[in-house]
Amino acid sequence: MVNSSPFVNKTGSARGHWQPLPELARANGHVQPFVKNKMFELDYNNTYPPTYMTKASAAADLRASESVTLPAHKHYPVATGVRIKSVDWSLVPDGSLPNLLVRARSGLASKHGITLLNGVGLIDADYRDEIKVLLWNTSDKDFAIVAGDRIAQISLCLNCRLPLPCKQSERAGGFGSTGV
Repeated sequence: MVNSSPFVNKTGSARGHWQPLPELARANGHVQPFVKNKMFELDYNNTYPPTYMTKASAAADLRASESVTLPAHKHYPVATGVRIKSVDWSLVPDGSLPNLLVRARSGLASKHGITLLNGVGLIDADYRDEIKVLLWNTSDKDFAIVAGDRIAQISLCLNCRLPLPCKQSERAGGFGSTGV
C-alpha cells in the first residue's frame, strides 16, 4: 500500500512522529500558506491566502473576502478571492487527477450551525473562476460573516478516474458550469 499522506516519519512509514515531506513549499524553514504548493498555485487577489493553522493541519483555512449576513435557514455562496492560478501537470502522478476539496469548519458547525450546503465541495483542476463557499445557516439566528473570517477548509487531493466516457474536453464557464 502506498502512503498518500503529505506527511511521513523519518523511516518513511505513516506511523510515529510526523514530518512534512521535503517537496512541500517552504519559506525560512516553515511550511508556507497553501498558495505556493508546487503542484497547484493559487491566486488570492491581495485578499486572504488559505493558511494552515498548525504544522500538522491536513487542510488550510479559507477566509471570506466579503462581509455578508447569512440569514437563518438560508444559504449563500461566500466569496474567498481565491482562484486556481495554475497546475504543474508534470508533478501529477500518472493515472491521477488533482482536485481541491472544500470542507466545513467544525467550530462554525458546532457553535453556530454554519455548514456547507453541498456537504463537501470539489473543485476540479481546470476550474479558474473564484472559489466560493456555499455556506448554509441551519440555525434560527442570522449569522454575520466579516471579510477575513475563516469559513471553510481546503485540501489538495489526488483521485484516480474510473474508465468512463467524458462528455466534454474543456470546461466552459465557472461555478456550476458543467450543469445540474
